[in-house]
Amino acid sequence: MLLSFRLNDSAPIRGGGDYPGDGQAAWFDKVPSKFAGWGDNQFRAAGFRAVPNCVVRRSAFIAPGVC
Repeated sequence: MLLSFRLNDSAPIRGGGDYPGDGQAAWFDKVPSKFAGWGDNQFRAAGFRAVPNCVVRRSAFIAPGVC
């Protein structure tokens, strides 16, 4: 993880909600969201809730049944 921080540049990461007049929220980071590209089936199979403002980096572990 620490080596990847040195090797990779930060980039805009789309995510969050859509805000009327302002558009979609974004972050500027080196690690993409764990939920990038997820759809309804992936969220249901994962067994946890992801609520607004929830941020989980790709390498993080979330135990099933966490609410």
